[in-house]
Amino acid sequence: MNQLFPIELLGPREPARIAEMFGPHDEVHRLSELGIRVGAEVEMVRAGRPCILRIHGREFCFRPSPAVSVLVTPIVVPPSCSAP
Repeated sequence: MNQLFPIELLGPREPARIAEMFGPHDEVHRLSELGIRVGAEVEMVRAGRPCILRIHGREFCFRPSPAVSVLVTPIVVPPSCSAP
């Protein structure tokens, strides 16, 4: 089972996938047009309010809104293997 939490709680350089979005249709649609949509992989570039997210190689300034909830699930990155 995947853990869901608000996108603004991602740590720096932490990757995640957008799992759910809730809020007024117009606001969710606007975020979707920018690439902030369910299924998109995101990475926190700079945490805070506003935070900076990297999505599809582009960086976005994102200010969480009480009207819109963007929930993510972490992407587990396997540890790098070193050759013997």
